[in-house]
Amino acid sequence: MSDAVGGGDTLSPVELLVALHALDPTRDSVPLKRVMEAVALCFQQRAVYTPEVLGAVLNQLAEQSPLPLLLMRTVIQTAAAAPKLKPRILETLSKLVSKQVRELVFMESRG
Repeated sequence: MSDAVGGGDTLSPVELLVALHALDPTRDSVPLKRVMEAVALCFQQRAVYTPEVLGAVLNQLAEQSPLPLLLMRTVIQTAAAAPKLKPRILETLSKLVSKQVRELVFMESRG
């Protein structure tokens, strides 16, 4: 990633928030508290992190395997910041539960 001031590539708001969730405190030597603070700063930028952007972020995070460490915290923050997304959030959580159940059934049938 290049420096945005120098005219290089920049990240979209969705890409930035997804990238923050990809940080691993152990692997990347970034304290979890700092990652949480960075995510919170994104949520404070309501003009940038609109319900549409937050919805796109949740969709991408829910597709990752393994799920990001801060996913549930971000889901809660999204529900507070964008109440109109609550039905979409519930649908996403339902899909995640169904996916987990299918994986457990598959693993039990193999072993």
